Amino acid sequence: MCGICGALARGERRVPEEPVLRAMLATLAHRGPDDEGLFRDGRVALGSRRLSVIDVAGGHQPLATAGGAIQVLLNGEIYNYRELRAELEKDGAILRTQSDTETIGHLYERRGLDFLDALNGMFALAVWDGRRRRLVLARDRLGIKPLYYHLDDQFLVFASELKPLLVSTLVPGVLDLEAARDYSLLFEVPAPRAILKGVRKLPAGHLLVVDGTAVTERAYWTPPAEAPRPRRMEEQAEELRALFDDAVALQMRADVPYGAFLSGGVDSSAIVAAMAARGPGPVKTFSIGFPDHPRHDESAHAREVARRFGTEHHEVAFAAPTVERLPEMVYFFDEPFADAAFLPTFTLSELARRHVTVVLTGDGGDEIFAGYDRYRSEVLGRWASHVPRPVRHAVVRAVAALPLSADRPPADFLAQAARKLSLLDVAEDERYVRHFQAFSAEQWRAVAGPVLREARPEDTTADQLSVLGQAGGADFLGRRMYFDVRTSLPDQMLTKVDRATMAHGLEARVPFLDHRLVEFAMRLPQAAKFRPWRLKHLPKLAFADRLPRALLHRRKHGFQLPLDDWLRGSLRGFVRDALTPAALARHGVFDGGGVRALLDAHDARRRNHGRQIFGILVFQLWWERWLAGAARTVPADRGLSARA
Repeated sequence: MCGICGALARGERRVPEEPVLRAMLATLAHRGPDDEGLFRDGRVALGSRRLSVIDVAGGHQPLATAGGAIQVLLNGEIYNYRELRAELEKDGAILRTQSDTETIGHLYERRGLDFLDALNGMFALAVWDGRRRRLVLARDRLGIKPLYYHLDDQFLVFASELKPLLVSTLVPGVLDLEAARDYSLLFEVPAPRAILKGVRKLPAGHLLVVDGTAVTERAYWTPPAEAPRPRRMEEQAEELRALFDDAVALQMRADVPYGAFLSGGVDSSAIVAAMAARGPGPVKTFSIGFPDHPRHDESAHAREVARRFGTEHHEVAFAAPTVERLPEMVYFFDEPFADAAFLPTFTLSELARRHVTVVLTGDGGDEIFAGYDRYRSEVLGRWASHVPRPVRHAVVRAVAALPLSADRPPADFLAQAARKLSLLDVAEDERYVRHFQAFSAEQWRAVAGPVLREARPEDTTADQLSVLGQAGGADFLGRRMYFDVRTSLPDQMLTKVDRATMAHGLEARVPFLDHRLVEFAMRLPQAAKFRPWRLKHLPKLAFADRLPRALLHRRKHGFQLPLDDWLRGSLRGFVRDALTPAALARHGVFDGGGVRALLDAHDARRRNHGRQIFGILVFQLWWERWLAGAARTVPADRGLSARA
C-alpha cells in the first residue's frame, strides 16, 4: 500500500524539479510512512511513499524491470502475485524481489496493455515504458484505490490524492461548477469529475495511456450486466463459499501483522470465520461502540462473534465528534465528502493501527448480495405502484398535513414513506437514482446559491441515469445493484474506507470485492439474492453452518449515526457559526437564507435535516481549508497522522 504521484512533460517542457516532487510526496506521507522513492529523467517523474506490506525489505518503489527501461508504481496489492510470479519464471523471467509490484512490469513486457487482465487485486498503478516513451495509469476494477489526474497540453500530473496536485503548482485551485452541482445533490463528487477544474478521477476499471501526443482513456472491465442464469440454490451456495474462501485466503497474504474490522453483521463475521479457519493463531478483531446511543450500538453482537471464533478482540467507544475532528476529516478527503460514518471509521482505524498494518473488512457485501433496505423498498415499491394514483396522493397529502415532531421515530418513517409514495409516479430508473439525492428539485433550488442558479439538477440525474442505462439485460434488482457497483460503491463507500484507514497508514482489504466474486454475484437471479423477508439470502444460506443462528436471523441494523442529535446538541453552536449567510456568500454555492431555514426547522424538530446540514457544513469547511486561503502545504502535524 502506498501513495503515488508523478508528472509527464509534454511538448518541450520538463517535469518539476526534485524539491517540488519531494513536497508532493510529503502530502502523501500518511499513506506510506515506511519508505520514499523517486525516479526522474527530465521528461517523467515518478514518486512513491510506501507502506511496506509484502517483501518489506525488497519492494522499494519505483521498481524497475527490463534493465531500468520500465518503471512501476503501485498503490495497493496484487493478491495473486505468487501465482503470477511462478508463471513468469516458467516463461523465463528473472525476478529480483519477492514484491508483488515487480510482477506488474514483467507482465506488461509480455502482454502489453492486456497485463491488467491477469491482476487480482486492489490498485492504482503507473507504468513508465522508457523505450516507447509511454505512460500507463490504471485503477482496479471496483475502484478500491483512488487516482486523480490533470492533463493539459504541457503536463500530465497524477496522484493518489488531490493534495500533491495542488502542491505541484501545475493545477489551478479553481472550483469545478459541474462537480459542485453534483456535490450539492449527492454530497459526494462522482467520478470522473473532481471538485477542482481541470482535474479528473480515473474511473474504476479504467486505464489511461499517454503515448507520444496520443491520449487514450478506456474501460478494461465493467461489471456483468446480462440476463441471469437460473441454477440450483445449493450449487450457487457452494460456488459462493469456494470463491469467498479463496478471496479471503489470497487477501491474508502479508509480511506484516493483520486483522479484521468486526461489526457483528453477516459480512464481517463471515470474513472472521474464514480467517479463523485458516489460522495460525487467533485473529485480531476491531470494533467500535456507541455507549451514549444504545439504539446505534452493535458492539455486543461483535463481542459475541469474537467469542465464538476465539479472536483477540479490541474495542473502542465513540462519542459525539469534536469540532477539531471535522476539519481533520476535510484534510484527508481533499474533496468535500459528507459521509459522517468517516468519523467512527477514522477512530476505529486509529485503534487497529496500534496492533496491525492490514485489516480485512466486509465492505461491498451489501452491494453485491442485496443487503440494503433500499433493495427491499424498490421491489415493494414496484408492487405499490399498482395502487391507484388518487389513493397514493391522498396518503402523501395526509402525511404532509400532520404536525410531526422529528424527535419521535414515527415522524421520519412517515415522511420517508410519503416521499417514496410521491415518487411512484416517476419512472422506475429515475426513482432509484433520486434515492441517492439529498434534495428534491424544489428543495435544491431553495438552498442553491448564486453560482449554481444556472445549473440544472436534472443534469446530475441524467448522468446517473446514463450509468443505469448500461445495465443491459440484468433483471430489475440486478440493474440497481449494477448502478451501485458503478457509482455509490467507489464514490462513497470505498472512498470513505480508503481515506479513513490510510490516514493512519492502515491498509484495508475487501474480500467481497474480489472481481471473481463480484462477477459471480452480478450474474445471480434476483431470487438468489433477495426475499422480501430476508435480505442477503444466498450468503446467509452459504454461511449457515459457520455463523451463529441468531446473527443470520437478526434484522439488519446498518451503520447508523445519531447525526441529527449531534447537530442539535454538541455541534449546534459550531454549525451556526460556520454557516452564516456571510460565510456562505464567500463562495456562493449555497444560499444563506435557504440554509438558515434548514437549520431553524431542524433545531425546532419540525423535520430531521441532519444529512443536508452536515453536507453543507462539510463543503464550507472544505472551501475554507483548500480554496479560501489557497492552502498548498501539509501541516506539520499531519505528515504521518496520529503516528507523526
